Amino acid sequence: MNEAEQCKTSLKSIKKRITEAAKVMAKKGDYAFSKYRNGEVDVTYKGKVIATGDFDSGADAWFMDIKGVKGQKSFNSPGDAIKFFMKSKLTEVDEDAPVNATGDDVDMTPGKRIPKPLKRFKEHLEALQEALPKGAIAGFDGGDDYGDIVIYKDGSGFYADGEESDFKVKNMKELKQKLKSIGINPSKPYFGKL
Repeated sequence: MNEAEQCKTSLKSIKKRITEAAKVMAKKGDYAFSKYRNGEVDVTYKGKVIATGDFDSGADAWFMDIKGVKGQKSFNSPGDAIKFFMKSKLTEVDEDAPVNATGDDVDMTPGKRIPKPLKRFKEHLEALQEALPKGAIAGFDGGDDYGDIVIYKDGSGFYADGEESDFKVKNMKELKQKLKSIGINPSKPYFGKL
């Protein structure tokens, strides 16, 4: 595998990791309901997991494992789950559950408290920047037909390095037209910008 192929493989894995950060779907007071890319969800109280679960699309409901509650409890929405925890005053950490869906702790030291999704995103962004090919200004997902396409500044023009084909253009307008012609939205790179 040559250096260009290694960079492309690395870009794909980093692009995937960036999308794995948690999405906070509901928050009230010290409670937060977060969903992860792998489908797992958790409810946290002051940054500590107090319940874990997932979404059952067949039942169209969120199912949570809660310490002290027999079986699983279902909720119609993330907001309903937060209301239940607040009303029940459940704040106890389930020692058997991971601290979050990825299993690591949240640093609650004053001045260092960074919400986990933001902290993860920052870490992934730094890793992405380290793995980017030198001189790359943007990257696009060209789907099955073209694969990843990485754009470089080339003198007064641009060079596009794709998995299936490469091309050169003279200016930004021509680059955007070429990307559109192969089905890529030039305003939606997975890194950088045009």
